[in-house]
Amino acid sequence: MKDRFCKILLIHVFFLIFFFTIIFSLSADTFQEINLSNDDRLIFRVDFENQHAVFVSQLDDMSMRQLTAFTEKLYLVDNGRTIFALNRLGALSVPAAGGIPKAIPGYPSFEQGSLPLRGRLQDIAASADGRWILYAEPVSPGYGNLLLTSVSTGVKHTITEMIELPGADFPVKWSPDSRFFVYSKNGKLFYYPILSNASPLVDERFRMIGEGNINSVLWGENGNFYYLTGNTLYRVINPELFTRTMYGDFLSVGNTASVLPINFDPGFDRFWIAPDSGSIIINKNRKGVFIFLLGAAQNSPQLLPHISLPYMTENFNVYWSDSGLFTIIYSSFSSGISIWRFEIKNNTVRQLLQNAVPVSSCLIYLFLT
Repeated sequence: MKDRFCKILLIHVFFLIFFFTIIFSLSADTFQEINLSNDDRLIFRVDFENQHAVFVSQLDDMSMRQLTAFTEKLYLVDNGRTIFALNRLGALSVPAAGGIPKAIPGYPSFEQGSLPLRGRLQDIAASADGRWILYAEPVSPGYGNLLLTSVSTGVKHTITEMIELPGADFPVKWSPDSRFFVYSKNGKLFYYPILSNASPLVDERFRMIGEGNINSVLWGENGNFYYLTGNTLYRVINPELFTRTMYGDFLSVGNTASVLPINFDPGFDRFWIAPDSGSIIINKNRKGVFIFLLGAAQNSPQLLPHISLPYMTENFNVYWSDSGLFTIIYSSFSSGISIWRFEIKNNTVRQLLQNAVPVSSCLIYLFLT
């Protein structure tokens, strides 16, 4: 009888702490389906902004672990072996082969005592090897500090302070080998190498690439780095990149890959590079698509395609194949889902397919969105 009374008292204390913390902070929704097991584990559900998750707490040490997650964003890392799941209750690491989620150390999570935040979900940038994540820690309504966190230890490093909190595009892009990332701040681009202790070699002002935002840069599948500013496309070969971070200007070892007949606006435009670095696709403000050849073929007299896009084009994506084919898929209110396929061969670009899929094809629409 005494043991049972102690368990009940612990439960009341447990929920009083959460109740007052949440009431005086953010008024997170409610605890539901509270159950006490025979081995003194408390299982309960937390509802928050139409999401819910199941937690288990060990009453003897008041530890807590999240068992389920409503995922708003997913990231596949470590060659597909691990999934990072992100929602308003935190960031979780889940084995792709199956298993119980585990909160990522260093990232604010409900499991580790942080309160869930209402409003827009704060995104992350995960390295391809799954060892690091970057996220913005808010310090004001519009600004935050960019933090680099070790997934294994939770140790944090402040990369830069007072960046604009991300909107549609998180202001960081990782290299495919996870040795570098590039971030944008106040209309400028900076690079950051990952060393043994994650500390930078030089001060931020000496790591600047140039003007632009995160949409001005792209890492190719072969590890090459591309920087598009104005009408000039620069390319830096991946092996040269690490050497240059220690000895001088980021772009001085690169080369001009192309001078294009149109200007690139990183605030509205997007670009893609073919896996073989032989062509570039530019989406101009969701109104038109331009395809240009690069390298030795860029001065070909062949008139290259320009595609006019319908009004309110969304979800624009480009998919490449190793055989020189590429597919453009986008959606719009007027034409539904549109699919265009092209072939690049003998310094020419040839259209192979143009098709439209009605918006009523829900499965495809949901996949694209």
